[in-house]
Amino acid sequence: NKMSVKGLQEGLEIRPLREAELDVWLDHVASVFVKTGRQYFLNHWKNDADSDINGIFVVVEKGTSNIASTMRVFNRQLHFKDEIISMGGIGEVSTKPEWRRKGLASLLLDETLKYMNGRKASISVLFTGDAAPLYESKGWQKIPTSNRITQKSIIKSACDQNLNINIKQVSINDEQQRRQMQNIYNIFAKRTRGVMLRSSEYWDNWITTEIAKHNRTCVMAYSEGGEAVGYAWGKYEDGFQVEEIGVVGEASEGFQVAVKLMNTLVETIAGDSQKVVYNLGIEEAIPELKSQIGGASGSSTEDSFFMVQVLGERQDLKNINLF
Repeated sequence: NKMSVKGLQEGLEIRPLREAELDVWLDHVASVFVKTGRQYFLNHWKNDADSDINGIFVVVEKGTSNIASTMRVFNRQLHFKDEIISMGGIGEVSTKPEWRRKGLASLLLDETLKYMNGRKASISVLFTGDAAPLYESKGWQKIPTSNRITQKSIIKSACDQNLNINIKQVSINDEQQRRQMQNIYNIFAKRTRGVMLRSSEYWDNWITTEIAKHNRTCVMAYSEGGEAVGYAWGKYEDGFQVEEIGVVGEASEGFQVAVKLMNTLVETIAGDSQKVVYNLGIEEAIPELKSQIGGASGSSTEDSFFMVQVLGERQDLKNINLF
């Protein structure tokens, strides 16, 4: 399964990873991303129901398992309005220091594109910072990551005190509460242009592991009749970060549940800042956030980028809104 690749240095070969080399590959990525740790990448492999060994590409010294560079494709599906589209996410990009600046990542990208096209993926997505020029040279385009920056007092003043909604802290490890979040997410996602389709297995393995590992705080909103109508989770890091939110209701009803969730979340998380941050993509699904919160708040664009490449003929997918 070796590939003949023009421009590859003599003594090297590009090919998919072999099952027997998984431990070697994990050691490699952990050695490059020292602060991240091996367990993180093992979780990414074990907790991904769509893991495909043939979607991990490596540059190795010929005839060996000595990895110089690697890149992985994550097979995903995205909500795009009322459609479900296939996506290939690029990740685990890592090259040993002695093999950098030799064009290996560029050659690996060529192989990932062949792989994604072979799987009929509609779009490819990645997240990067300084490496953006490399990906642009291969056809990916930047989508800056923009956030709304507001204040605790603005969120609190927007809450309707007469709205009979009960919000309480919940645990992602509780299966019933996790299923409630999943159901809300599935409804909310149909109002977006770029959030992932999540299976029950994805919630049970990937989401649960990541939230538990990073010690996120989760809250749920319940109607007067006890129905789960919204959820949010977040953390405190240079202010209160509302990382994910989902609501069942639309228009003013959905807005009120959203701001009450945010208000409860920031009151639950320990922290002395007044700053509250959430991704601007949420305002597409809850437009009242923009009109009610945005006018009194600021925004920021990060130096890290989502990057997108449309792989088929669907040019409208360039309007995807990832968050």
